[in-house]
Amino acid sequence: NFVFNLNHEALQMQEFDLFTLCEKIVKNPGFERVILRGKSTRVKADEFLIEQVIINLLSNALKYSQKEVILIAQDQKISVLDFGKGIEKNQLKFITKKFYKIDTKSNNSFGLGLFLVKKILSIHKSYLEISSTVSQGSKFSFKLH
Repeated sequence: NFVFNLNHEALQMQEFDLFTLCEKIVKNPGFERVILRGKSTRVKADEFLIEQVIINLLSNALKYSQKEVILIAQDQKISVLDFGKGIEKNQLKFITKKFYKIDTKSNNSFGLGLFLVKKILSIHKSYLEISSTVSQGSKFSFKLH
């Protein structure tokens, strides 16, 4: 219930390098298909929570993309690009809602990942930008300060 009750006062704010955090994440097993691009960029945020956001976005992208996934960290911004099946425009507004799942046949999802991403970014005074083209892929981005 920690994340559901999270507020700005609960954040462990610290300055860190977003690109270095991404380098650490992509070295983990399961992220071999992630291509990291970008450059050093300092932000002030809760590093643990931002790490969870990036891991969630990458995990989703890898789940829906047969090819590599691109992670870009620069100018205090993170972008995750996949080359998967894309998301229908009429579903985009729902995908950050609690328990919403695009693929209802999938049993390996509770429909909470993007809801938690949205919540974590919101308390960082940020938001998730989503663009998608069916049969081509999706891009998920957010900016920190």
